[in-house]
Amino acid sequence: MTPTLKSWATPLVIATFIISAVTGILMFFHQEIGLIKPVYE
Repeated sequence: MTPTLKSWATPLVIATFIISAVTGILMFFHQEIGLIKPVYE
């Protein structure tokens, strides 16, 4: 990997995990408002 890609990889993975976790929790509690389901899937 190039140094530029390495500097973006960790923040990108963390952001993806947070988005997945938050939308998954919202779906678990049946709060499927707006784009929650499509973003999670």
